[in-house]
Amino acid sequence: MKSCFGALLGCSLLLLCGLIAFGQESSGTMTSTIVVRDGMERIPRFVAGMPYSAETEAEGQQTGTDGTRFDRKMTRTKTYRDSQGRTRMEHYMPTGLSNSDKPTLLNVTIEDPVAGKMYFLNPREHTAREKALHVPHAEENGGATRIQTRTVMRTDQPQPKITVEDLGTQVIDGLVVEGKKTTMTIPANAQGNDKPFDIVTERWFSKELETYILIKNSDPRSAEHTIKTTITSRAEPDPALFQVPADYTITEK
Repeated sequence: MKSCFGALLGCSLLLLCGLIAFGQESSGTMTSTIVVRDGMERIPRFVAGMPYSAETEAEGQQTGTDGTRFDRKMTRTKTYRDSQGRTRMEHYMPTGLSNSDKPTLLNVTIEDPVAGKMYFLNPREHTAREKALHVPHAEENGGATRIQTRTVMRTDQPQPKITVEDLGTQVIDGLVVEGKKTTMTIPANAQGNDKPFDIVTERWFSKELETYILIKNSDPRSAEHTIKTTITSRAEPDPALFQVPADYTITEK
């Protein structure tokens, strides 16, 4: 059970950073908010004129062999975006097994397209790494950067089949969102499986705010997980949130 939730935690982190985030660092490079393939929506890297504050939680659900259901809050992210398109993301992790335990702030990412800078803050050491920030022009993929994600499999193995279904629209917390369901069918013998199995993902997207509000994923190899974003405010965030605190030491990389 513990190992399954460890795998789920990794998936949740990946989705939080890749699907909902405005930018994150990976292996010394900067990845941008994605353009999802298979008909999914394009999310601009920087969005001006639509400020908000939000909290995103990733929860895992797993059922034991005896039917016992386990629910765990895996990760939490607080996001702020101002009218200039600047963003701040605070990444938290739970400190214990109980869902009531207060999460721990791990790190903070600030992207400032106005100043052309990006900062990675370490709250424990009060340090910040500064990097130059590339702001795409309008002609560069419509202001977005394309990231293709795919399952890498050997060419001599059966290949997965991907289907996309339009789920229409619904209202979540007052926002009209558009949904799509992606089903990836893994054929028998592709990954040591004796029967085909499906990995199903639902994504609900707000065009008004240019972000995902709800993501659900079901994978029989691990557990089900849900990533829910709640908009806590549509007002302009405090400008201080997009500045490195005065008591932090800034280094360049």
